[in-house]
Amino acid sequence: MLWFGIVFCESSGPRLVHRSGNDDGLVELAARNALFDRRAIRFIGFLREGFPVNVLGQVKSVPEVCRIYCATANAVQV
Repeated sequence: MLWFGIVFCESSGPRLVHRSGNDDGLVELAARNALFDRRAIRFIGFLREGFPVNVLGQVKSVPEVCRIYCATANAVQV
C-alpha cells in the first residue's frame, strides 16, 4: 500500500494550509515543511512504500503544477 501525506498552501488572505493523506506522520511532515514559507501557492507531498515515478506523471499533468523540485526513492538531505 502507498502511504502519503499532502498539503496545499494558499497564498492569499489568511494563507491557509489544507492537509490530507492516509498516514498521520507524513501529513504532519508535509504540514511542517509547508510552514517554512507560505508566501506562494505550494503543493507538497510525501510518499512511503511507493515510488515517485508511479505518481509523477499524474502530478505533472495538473495544469497548475509549474515545477517539481525533488522526486526520488532515495534518501534526500536538504
